[in-house]
Amino acid sequence: MKKIFLLLFVCIFALGFSQKKKKTKSKAVVEKETVIIYTEQEAESSKEARVIAGFIKQNPGHAKNDFFKKD
Repeated sequence: MKKIFLLLFVCIFALGFSQKKKKTKSKAVVEKETVIIYTEQEAESSKEARVIAGFIKQNPGHAKNDFFKKD
C-alpha cells in the first residue's frame, strides 16, 4: 500500500513540475519575438553588420541587396 501511495505521489509531483516548466518556456519565447524593422536609409547610413543583415533578411528581394552584401 505504501508503494502505491509513493508511486502516486511521485507521478503527481512529476506532472505538476512538467506543467510549470512549460509555462516558463512559453514566456521566454514571447520575449524573443520582438522584431526591429530596418529601413533602406538605416542600412545605407549604418556600418553595423547587424543592421545591414537585418535589412537583407527582412527584404530578400530588394534591388540594393547586392550593394549591401559587397560592403
